Amino acid sequence: GIRAGDAVSAPARADFRDGAVSQLGAPLDGRIVKVHAQIGDRVGEGDPLLTLDCPDAAETRAAVESATASLREAHSALDRQNRMLQQGVGTERDRIAAETRGSELEAALARVQADVAFVGMGTGTSVVVRAPISGSIISRRATVGMTVQKGSEPIVEVGDPSAIWIVADVFERDLPLVRDAARVHVQLPSLNGT
Repeated sequence: GIRAGDAVSAPARADFRDGAVSQLGAPLDGRIVKVHAQIGDRVGEGDPLLTLDCPDAAETRAAVESATASLREAHSALDRQNRMLQQGVGTERDRIAAETRGSELEAALARVQADVAFVGMGTGTSVVVRAPISGSIISRRATVGMTVQKGSEPIVEVGDPSAIWIVADVFERDLPLVRDAARVHVQLPSLNGT
């Protein structure tokens, strides 16, 4: 049978809980002009991590203003079609066309707003990449002057150290020894390799 002092020895690894690590890439093509955080630094949600110079940033931000103006015009056109129909001078077909145009422009505005959510409002070509979660910088492949591309490898990773789990690979034969609230002794390799 199982004795109180029986112990299980198993290989294990430290891992972050789901959602406790955030990998950040470049929201647009550009060049890194400032690095605000080093590996190991604690950061809060919304803290600046990198400043990029992105030629397309101004255009992306301007697209929101343009889409907003187009949508305003489409809503006015739909109001006009509704009034004309009530007065008996408009057609249902024209009203439906105005309604469809408004729906298409709402979808277009939502798309450019999603792009700007990553780029951030502001002016010019400057884009600040901010921490989406609180935690520590666990990796950084970003240096000043480096060119970055939208959709490429992550350049910064932020992890929440309070959400680290120790994942042990226990043999099936040892499972009866594993129970809730059991004491665990974790041995980590030291950084100097001994």
